[in-house]
Amino acid sequence: MRILERDKQTIYYQNYLGKTEKTKVVGGETIRLGEYEETYDDVKSADVYVSVPKSTRQSGYGQAQLEPIGNVTHYRRTIVSETDLGINENSLVWIDSTEQADYRVESVGKSYHHTMYTVKQLWTL
Repeated sequence: MRILERDKQTIYYQNYLGKTEKTKVVGGETIRLGEYEETYDDVKSADVYVSVPKSTRQSGYGQAQLEPIGNVTHYRRTIVSETDLGINENSLVWIDSTEQADYRVESVGKSYHHTMYTVKQLWTL
């Protein structure tokens, strides 16, 4: 699958690194608080193809298609890249917004010619 230059869109993403436990130093002694916070890498950008949101698609009476990610139905959009960007599950993605992340990566599907990411919208107020 080749992506036309006119169909590409610039997105920003932050790779998920994991959870780290919060600590506090009291009197020279480190106390573990039992709370965790998610840590992310630096923000990077990429030119990729981003699909139209699922709710706005016009579909016919039936579909017969290959599911490269598997039978995942709870995602909202897909991102297709000709190269592996190194994006992993739970990474944050900026597609519609430039101020804060508006999507989280649900799954990653790799093939010989491209990499496909399914993303789910974050519901932030």
